[in-house]
Amino acid sequence: MSSFVVEPVLPTTKMANFLGFCLQQDIHDETATIREALEFSALLRQNRDIPRTDKLAYVDEIVKLLELEHFQDAVVRSLNVDLKKRLTLGVELAAKPSLLLFLDEPTSVRLLLKSTNNRASTRRALGVS
Repeated sequence: MSSFVVEPVLPTTKMANFLGFCLQQDIHDETATIREALEFSALLRQNRDIPRTDKLAYVDEIVKLLELEHFQDAVVRSLNVDLKKRLTLGVELAAKPSLLLFLDEPTSVRLLLKSTNNRASTRRALGVS
């Protein structure tokens, strides 16, 4: 069995503030909209000291970054595979991990790199498993 170590420390719940992980399976509340899922992630997972308005403004950035403007009111159950993958990336980015974003498959990497091409960087290191 393998383990992951950062600065010789085993993962803890505190790591949620600086690590994000996109699973290959796109697991979301099927009744939520894209916007609701992103806001939920930002509001609950970002540091409590960050004002609500800043968290929601960051969600707007993620929507633009992942080119979801025209789909943000779509219900998750109606999304195709590409949109669900973008939503999965968006949910992790909305949490605003400060250090590292792990992507579970090359498709996620390709999609994120395409989305960030000619745009502001996510300013996070990427890891692929």
